[in-house]
Amino acid sequence: MKLIILIPAFNCSILIKKVIDPILKLNLDIKIIILNDGSTDDTVAVIKKIKSRKIKLYHNKKNYGYGYSSHKLYKLAKKLNAEAYISMHSDLGHRPNDLLKFIKFLKEKKDWDIVLGSRLLFLKNIINSKNFFNIFNKNYRGNMPLIILLGHLIITTFQNIILQNKLNSYHDGMRMIKKETLNWILGLKLPAWYDYDMVLLTIANKYKKKIFEIPIKPFYHKNIKSSVPLINYALIMLFNTIRMSLRFFEKIKNQS
Repeated sequence: MKLIILIPAFNCSILIKKVIDPILKLNLDIKIIILNDGSTDDTVAVIKKIKSRKIKLYHNKKNYGYGYSSHKLYKLAKKLNAEAYISMHSDLGHRPNDLLKFIKFLKEKKDWDIVLGSRLLFLKNIINSKNFFNIFNKNYRGNMPLIILLGHLIITTFQNIILQNKLNSYHDGMRMIKKETLNWILGLKLPAWYDYDMVLLTIANKYKKKIFEIPIKPFYHKNIKSSVPLINYALIMLFNTIRMSLRFFEKIKNQS
């Protein structure tokens, strides 16, 4: 079973080694493709110090954005023959060992297109359990700040209402794509910004792609810093969600 791990990297010199080393220690049949998105810190130097034939490093000429880099990684991955492609963030927002959950899913399931590592599903399971109050214990929620948890819950709820979907999250960066689904994704026109994941999942849902979610415990490292304030992120996401909804409504109207 050959897997391709895809990591867009921008100014993550402090954390990128903590992402890559645990993956290599799993001793899996994998290739790790890292795309440096115009980093201005020591990200490239740190990656080059990690000696492994499993790593392939590519570069953007400048910072084009998360969405652009994610899509380019899919294009690069297409050149390699693999059973599945797993995207990960470079800021250690997920535990690298959770790759094993995707591999378990891959061995057990055949009829799927996209698998999401959902932190909100993990947290919702706590909220809906008898141990509800554990959600206020930062260890149970992987140090995820309550304000970010609440923000993601609110954004996702509104997105599902607007888009008439039932996904637990549109904002988690750990995602597995089936080999046959990759060509379909590369045929889409997707945004270059952080709304790449949301737009991709919305289109996939509308086209009846089989989307599964695996509960993944959050992992908020003390050095994780978002480049976009939460309020700004939420407003832009909701604006783009409404725009996506209107686009699909107009398409359906024109087809009727």
